[in-house]
Amino acid sequence: FISDELGLNPNIVLMQSTGIKDENGKEIYENDVCSWIGIEADGKVPKELYVIEWNDKEAQFQARIIGRDVFPDDIDSDLEVIGNIYQDSHLLKN
Repeated sequence: FISDELGLNPNIVLMQSTGIKDENGKEIYENDVCSWIGIEADGKVPKELYVIEWNDKEAQFQARIIGRDVFPDDIDSDLEVIGNIYQDSHLLKN
């Protein structure tokens, strides 16, 4: 295991940067939890929570709506990082 060889703490999880920043200029990482608020044609303002995951089929990071098994959206700067799956697991409950 690489952490043993390097003397790293095995409780630390390394997360890959997506190379994209959120609406506040914060870098978005793999396993971040992000929110998105948008206005639909009918005037409703839905708030969706996403987790950032690697999509093998598309070979890119994508935003998956929490509670669904599909990757509907590419990552863009309209998202806001509000936590991650390790420190904010309560956000994953849908």
